[in-house]
Amino acid sequence: ATLVASLGTLSTTNKWATMQVAMALFDTSAIADTDTIDSGILSFFGSSKVDNFAQSVVVTLSNPASNTAIVNADYDDHVTDMTPEISASRITVADWSTTAYNDFALDADGTGNVSKTAITKFGYLFSGDFDNTAPTWQSAVGGNATSHSADAAGTTNDPKLVIVHSAVAVPVVPVMDQTIWFE
Repeated sequence: ATLVASLGTLSTTNKWATMQVAMALFDTSAIADTDTIDSGILSFFGSSKVDNFAQSVVVTLSNPASNTAIVNADYDDHVTDMTPEISASRITVADWSTTAYNDFALDADGTGNVSKTAITKFGYLFSGDFDNTAPTWQSAVGGNATSHSADAAGTTNDPKLVIVHSAVAVPVVPVMDQTIWFE
């Protein structure tokens, strides 16, 4: 199974055929609710790419209705659900690795949306979709950036989320601050 961000056109001038987004969910409930999220890296192991539209991959929040089944309505709602952008960097399709992980350092929006009690929901899509700017149309072509999903056998190439977190320091307050002299 794969995760896909894609665009595709028909042979009819200025007609688009496909637009796909990818969603990846992570159980981050093991992070102590009182911990501070310091940083994070979201990574997707690329499996293929076709660069016909000079696009970049943008990582965002996602919000599918279910944690176990993505349905058409989740894609219909992606324009509002897949915001904000959660990394200061984008990876061009030309630079999308198909032999290693593509790493995105999470910004404050990304780390601020890591759930400490449930599922953290992220995804990726093409920059033209995210920015609501159509790339230059070409007849009957497609473009994509795909990555391995957690549904494939094994875990070697699964999407991964590495979160650095720290416990909140608790100040030690003396019970009594008194000096006693013995003679």
